[in-house]
Amino acid sequence: MTFSPFSATIFNANKYMSEDKILKKLVEHDGHFDKIFKKFTEHDNHFDRIFKKLVEHDKKFAEHDKKLVGHDGHFDKIFKKMIEHDERFEKIENRLDNMVTKEEFASGNDKIMSILTRLDEERVFTNAWIRKMEEEMEETKSKVKKHEKVLEKMKLKLKIA
Repeated sequence: MTFSPFSATIFNANKYMSEDKILKKLVEHDGHFDKIFKKFTEHDNHFDRIFKKLVEHDKKFAEHDKKLVGHDGHFDKIFKKMIEHDERFEKIENRLDNMVTKEEFASGNDKIMSILTRLDEERVFTNAWIRKMEEEMEETKSKVKKHEKVLEKMKLKLKIA
C-alpha cells in the first residue's frame, strides 16, 4: 500500500487528533470541494454562454459578408452608370461643339447641370453609406478582437491553449 504526502499527513495528524476530528476535517474539506466544484460548474456555464455568443457573432459576420457581396453588385451597377454617364458627357460635348444658337447651348447646359446634380447627390449618399458600413465593420472588428482576448485569457486559465 502506497501513501501520498496527504495521507501521510493524515496519519501523522492521527497521533495528535482524534478520529472524530479527522472525520470532521474531511467533511469540512468535502464542503470546500463542493464549493469549488460549484464554481467550476458556474464557470462552465459562463463559457457556454460565451461560446453561444461567439457562434451568434459568427452568424452575424456571415450575414455581413453576404451583404457585402450584395454591395459589390451595387457598386458594379454604380460603375456601369458612371461609364454610361461618361458616354453621355461625350455625346453632350459633341452636341455642344455642333450647337449654333444660344438657346441650344443653354438647353445643353441645363441637361448637363441636372445630370451633374443627380450624380453629386448620388455620390454624397453613396459616400455616407460607405462610411457607415466601414464604421460598422470597425465596430464589429473591435468586438471580435475583444472576444478573442477574452477567449485567450479563458484558454490560458483552463490551460487549453
